[in-house]
Amino acid sequence: MPNFLASRQPFMIDGHTRQRVTMATFTIERKKKSPARGAIAPLVLIDLVTRAVAPDLEHTVGGHIIGLKLGGPDTSENLVPMYAGFNGTTYKRIETEIYDDPTISDMKVIVSYRCLPPNMPSQFTVYVKRGGGPFQLYAALPMMEEPAPIRYTFHDRDEVSRIIRLAQRKILEDEWIAFKESQSVFEKINAGPYEFLDYLYVKKRSAYFVLCYHLGVETTQFSIVKGMDFDDAQIDMIKKINWFFSGDFVRSDHDRTVLLEGSSTLSPHIDHMRAKTTASGPNLFSNARVTSAIQNMSKGTKRIGDHLPESETVASPASSVALVGTSSSASSTMDADSRKKSKYG
Repeated sequence: MPNFLASRQPFMIDGHTRQRVTMATFTIERKKKSPARGAIAPLVLIDLVTRAVAPDLEHTVGGHIIGLKLGGPDTSENLVPMYAGFNGTTYKRIETEIYDDPTISDMKVIVSYRCLPPNMPSQFTVYVKRGGGPFQLYAALPMMEEPAPIRYTFHDRDEVSRIIRLAQRKILEDEWIAFKESQSVFEKINAGPYEFLDYLYVKKRSAYFVLCYHLGVETTQFSIVKGMDFDDAQIDMIKKINWFFSGDFVRSDHDRTVLLEGSSTLSPHIDHMRAKTTASGPNLFSNARVTSAIQNMSKGTKRIGDHLPESETVASPASSVALVGTSSSASSTMDADSRKKSKYG
């Protein structure tokens, strides 16, 4: 049986006595699939006397020191606060490397903490053992800085603006509708604020690729399919267009909240307006909206308007051609009959 040994250290915070794990040692037992995790709080959030659990630290998730797929236990001792971006990228990458290396038999992690707050890790130093040898340093992983607004740099903002204006004007002139273009596959639904990207991709592919170049987006080709996820390039494109429209911030299309890279609650999610699972929503740009992680997770498999008042169904990052490249915003519930007056009016 694999074993998990943890060294604990007591500390005081806000008049409460708690403990934090400073070192975890484990004999690895690789799992084909990650076991389901329970609703367990990290040890540093639990009062030693009352057993009361403090709220999660802002922007963090409970990250496993020894990953579940490596056989690590789903216990408070094996959980510490990690910024979601760090847990899902940097730390996950190291866990995957160790999982894929069959010569590694044991893992040890030393957890260092900040002075303030004393329950927030500052670095994870990972050691591994191969066979019967001693532990050797594998990686030193400083915790990322607190999540911050997303920043992008474009090759030519004026050219980006010109291409978007062209697409928006042609949609009006041609009375073009993305869902009508694919009417043999998709029923008509309300178009979101990124419909002009569908026009470029379908009708002006070369201009779409030029836009990709100026935004620094990979020029991939994709098929439009019911119930399909947006691919990585589409997600990158949508976030950058949102940033361009929203005064150099990525904002929620619901309530214009500024979104943060690496946050557990305010990181940007690209959501299907018509649900992918329950309504076979396609991966058209017209069916996309930017939300915060917490908004997307609270929605579950509901359609976009199911959990919101009627007036809050869609908040567009740009309601007209005149808004291209500005920080203005407007809200509308865009249907096919009102687009000329609201979105492109």
